Amino acid sequence: MQNIANAARDFIEAIKHSNLYIDYQNQLSVLKEDEELYKSFNDFRKDYYGLLSSSEDSFEKMEEVTQRYRYVLDNPKVSGFMKAEDKFCLSIKEIYSAIAEKLDLDMDFIEM
Repeated sequence: MQNIANAARDFIEAIKHSNLYIDYQNQLSVLKEDEELYKSFNDFRKDYYGLLSSSEDSFEKMEEVTQRYRYVLDNPKVSGFMKAEDKFCLSIKEIYSAIAEKLDLDMDFIEM
C-alpha cells in the first residue's frame, strides 16, 4: 500500500502543476479579490446546488435562483471562474472514469 500512497502523492503533485488546475486557481484568486462578488457567488452556489440535491422537481426554482443572481453570473470574473472550474472538474471526472474502468469495478448498477 505504501507504493500506492506514494503514487497518489505524485499524481496529486502532477495535477497541481497541470494547466487546468493552475487556471482554476488563478481564476479563483481573481474572483476572491472582489469579496462581495465572491460572497454573492457562493450564496448562489449554495442555493442552486441545494436545489440540485433536493428530491423535489425544482426546475422552476432553479430558474428563479439563476435569475435572482443574474447580475453575479454575468460578471466576467464569475464566468471566467465557472469555465475554469467546469474544465477542471470534467478532467477529474475523466480520471475517475478511467480508474474505475481499468480496475474492473462492478459499476453495472449505474445507468450510463
